[in-house]
Amino acid sequence: MEETVTISAALIPDAHAAVAKVNKRAAKLGLPPFTITVSEAYLGTYTPYPLGQIPLRRALVDVTIAGEQPKYGGWRLMARVSREGGAVILAEVPGETVPANQRERLGLCDHCGKSRKRTATFVVGHDDGSVKQVGRQCIADFLGSGSETASRITSYLSLVVDFALIGSWLPERPEEGGGWSGSGGRESAYGLTDYLTIAGKVINAHGWRPSGQGEHATRHIVRSYMRCDGYFPPPFYINLKSGMSRSEWEKICASKVDAEEIRSVIEWALNASGSTYMDNIAEVARAGFVTGKTMGLMASVIPAFRKQEAAKAAWLVRREEALKSSFVGTVGERLRDLTVVLTDHRMIDTSFGYSSLYKMVDEGGNLFAWFSSNGIDRAVGETITITGTVKAHKTFKDIQETMLTRCKVSA
Repeated sequence: MEETVTISAALIPDAHAAVAKVNKRAAKLGLPPFTITVSEAYLGTYTPYPLGQIPLRRALVDVTIAGEQPKYGGWRLMARVSREGGAVILAEVPGETVPANQRERLGLCDHCGKSRKRTATFVVGHDDGSVKQVGRQCIADFLGSGSETASRITSYLSLVVDFALIGSWLPERPEEGGGWSGSGGRESAYGLTDYLTIAGKVINAHGWRPSGQGEHATRHIVRSYMRCDGYFPPPFYINLKSGMSRSEWEKICASKVDAEEIRSVIEWALNASGSTYMDNIAEVARAGFVTGKTMGLMASVIPAFRKQEAAKAAWLVRREEALKSSFVGTVGERLRDLTVVLTDHRMIDTSFGYSSLYKMVDEGGNLFAWFSSNGIDRAVGETITITGTVKAHKTFKDIQETMLTRCKVSA
């Protein structure tokens, strides 16, 4: 038998765990194992609310489960009939069609002929076309090899039905109105573009809030927003957990996101490298989706990108100004009473010990540099008057700079 279903990519571990559980039981009964094949993740649109503002895309995978149908002496498992609450549920094994009246016969065993209040029975079919519904204690006569106990066989068969129908560990299917919530508390897997778009809305509305702020952290607010799929006002339990007021939610809903910036953020993330943090960003970006465990990491990508872009913009401004610089004087010439602004001061380890490197600029935009072993008691940003000798003219990346030596500060 073989069944293929679509599930959230976040539930891949559950799928493999389910395979291992069934196969462990099958091994004890000497039965062949089931196999599972998982496709590459892809994005699927899902908007459960008619008023949802954004059709969020989940990362989905197609899972194919295949295995031999339990069979013994010409008999095979066709379905399980069970009572769930006040309803009688007929769960057919893929590829089997069970007569509708079997649902109404729950409690009756065709083998022993006894009718009793049963929670579950099994429908078995023979190669000759006959169909019977039998109880737990009689199933071993149809699908057992003679040594297994009825409880072990029925336990295994229940797993087979649940497993084949993907009914016990997968989220509700979208066509049935489910929310891809998963099991065991797992979050859905969201498409990277959608997640960053919502994160951008939250950050634009309320600024970046690191994880140290608990439930008020950006990643938690984004999770809350995505759980209600942009629906406003959000359900009460989400509003309560996030601790946000109606006006705060309204601000998020009204905030705008630059789609071009989001594309640039993703491009930057795909090529991130140089540290563990950057490598992790690149790994998630290449996967193409965000799960509950990577939401915090990827929420930080937008402020990290903006910080880098701001630094780059500031550098470009400084470079534009620096390109205006020209050499001053000639090598060996003594320049007197230069009025300059001290723009940088750093300690440099040289073969003669530590020296102070001072960077300066005059009112014409000309750049100067001076190595001093003694240093001066002046702060970056101060305007000073200096006299020094031109040691050299140097060009670096098209920027001209005059190197000074034997300088004296007079004011």
